[in-house]
Amino acid sequence: MQVSIETTGGLQRRLKIVVAAESFEHRINERLKETSQRVKLDGFRPGKVPFKEVRRRFGV
Repeated sequence: MQVSIETTGGLQRRLKIVVAAESFEHRINERLKETSQRVKLDGFRPGKVPFKEVRRRFGV
């Protein structure tokens, strides 16, 4: 992850954050797996929603 801070004038700052796509995707998948164990969707038992369905509805 790269972070750069640019002073634009006075008290204003501009932050630029660059994150590797692999790292970002890995974290998103971890969170979606956690969510799939807690989410309640019509047609599925609580906590038994397939990962693909959670990714389709809530994924990026």
